[in-house]
Amino acid sequence: MHQPKFRKTVPLKEVAQTPPEFSLVLGGPLYQFYLRTRLAKQPIDLVRRRIIVLSLICWLPPLVLSLLSGTAFGGVKVPFSLDIGAHVRFLGSLPLLIAAEPVVQSRIPIIVRQFLDRNIIANGDRARFEELIRSVMRLRNSAFIEILLLVLAFAGFWMWQEYPTLGDSTWYVIETNGRIHFTLAGYWYVLISQPVLRFIFFRWCFRLALWYWFLWNVRRFKLHLNFLHPDLAGGLGFLSASTTAFSSILIAQTVIVSGVIADEIPTRG
Repeated sequence: MHQPKFRKTVPLKEVAQTPPEFSLVLGGPLYQFYLRTRLAKQPIDLVRRRIIVLSLICWLPPLVLSLLSGTAFGGVKVPFSLDIGAHVRFLGSLPLLIAAEPVVQSRIPIIVRQFLDRNIIANGDRARFEELIRSVMRLRNSAFIEILLLVLAFAGFWMWQEYPTLGDSTWYVIETNGRIHFTLAGYWYVLISQPVLRFIFFRWCFRLALWYWFLWNVRRFKLHLNFLHPDLAGGLGFLSASTTAFSSILIAQTVIVSGVIADEIPTRG
């Protein structure tokens, strides 16, 4: 007699026990843009390609335009070659922000899984914990939030608030008759280069805020902590690994601040 074939199914109980993947990197319009333009390959590969392409978009056109205008190596008080701030922003800080993507992706999901693997989250709170992860992922994927960050990055507030107060002719601004005029290199600098850097930085700030918001909500669960655990943190010592994961972002911010300080030395000294 012919025996009917049955497909092997996964019990609903096992499906329910599969937690959603936590990732601060894999999602959002910029990530989809990376995939469609082949600046990334799933999950978040091709980091060198992104670093080279984005850094050159921000740094190379100002160099070429300042060469054409004669302000790359002289002709103004601060030529392009001596603008340390511009170099460290686009050849230092921007690569660090991009390089942080695979590091965060490889470490943060493992950290989050530790809550379940170590049974720190009680069984009764598992469903709530998984829903918390889903809510964080929905915010991570929000097109509205990334568009808002993009608008803030390109708003031009910093351009009109900061640069006209320099009072010196540089490769990107020329002062004539008490008025500030942007050079062609300057327009690229303030309308393309700086906004790209700001957007990527703002995006990281938002995702860092998501991480801390996630941890803030985790504290509301009934956690099974072991106060005799050798990590001297009740079994939560694994969370310290997040500091290393985010270190490139913090260093990138420090590099930006260092560049601003360096800018003041030739112009204010």
